Amino acid sequence: MAALAPARPLVARVDISQNPEEIAADLLDIWNAVEVGMRALLGGSALGGQPLIQELRQRNMISIEQAHSLLDFLAARDRVKRTEYRPTSADIEAARTAYTRLDEGLRAEASSAGASTSATAAAPVGTSATVAPTPVPPARRSRIPWLPIVALLLVLGAAGAAWYYFEGGGPSAAMRRGTEAYRGGRLALARTEFQDAANARPEDAMPHIWLGRVARDQGDFATAGREITRAVQLDPRNYQAHRELGSYFLTLRNYDAARRAFVRALELQPRDRTSMGYLGCSLVRLGRLDEGQRFLTRAGQGPWMACAPLAPPGPGAPAIQRPPA
Repeated sequence: MAALAPARPLVARVDISQNPEEIAADLLDIWNAVEVGMRALLGGSALGGQPLIQELRQRNMISIEQAHSLLDFLAARDRVKRTEYRPTSADIEAARTAYTRLDEGLRAEASSAGASTSATAAAPVGTSATVAPTPVPPARRSRIPWLPIVALLLVLGAAGAAWYYFEGGGPSAAMRRGTEAYRGGRLALARTEFQDAANARPEDAMPHIWLGRVARDQGDFATAGREITRAVQLDPRNYQAHRELGSYFLTLRNYDAARRAFVRALELQPRDRTSMGYLGCSLVRLGRLDEGQRFLTRAGQGPWMACAPLAPPGPGAPAIQRPPA
């Protein structure tokens, strides 16, 4: 809270009517204060930006709403750092929302901690008075039908838990939000959502498959390899895990390892066209052109065709055609 305090006047004054350079300077100063505050939550840290937000979220030190707001502010910060960029009202609102949510969350936590301390201090200590026993009247049989009421409450509780788990805010909802963010190109948000799903269901392979995919797209190959390996370990019969492992090796140009992973994926799901296509790519890159062509033909048109022409066909081998534009 002390780290956030110097930025409070900036949050109050920043406005779209200001000079763009002044707005950019204010937003950068606000972000610096927010980042210092986040590091203070960890007791000091060398992390910054997205990794810092993810670390706080993984430790449940900030809510998912706070994480979303902070990621939006981080994106705005990255935009205003460009000298040719003119800040917008959306950038200002992203900064104000992130700052306010973080500040209010810290204040609420501090108030809760203070109330708990006060209650403890007010409790009587060392009381040694003797309390006379109070006669207890004989128990009366209740006429309330508790058994049906308890059964109904259990059913309602189970229904509520199921709604939360699959629709409201549980791991399935996090997977859905992460998939939507990924398809919209918002990789940082997708990564946060998939990490939440993985934390909620540590034995489920699917969040790790998606975490590996996002990390690979971001060029974070160390994390990608770790996540996809974890997915294969959790569910060795998940063909999508083996397919993603093949894509990881294909990106690293380890074509034989990619080939083995795609073969395993097809053993588990023989109709998977994506595994067929990229297996064809792997075989072509290994110089096994006839086999590669057969798998590419079986897979049909798809993004996997783009990698095939990189390996020229040898004498007598059928030509591999690019798909029409």
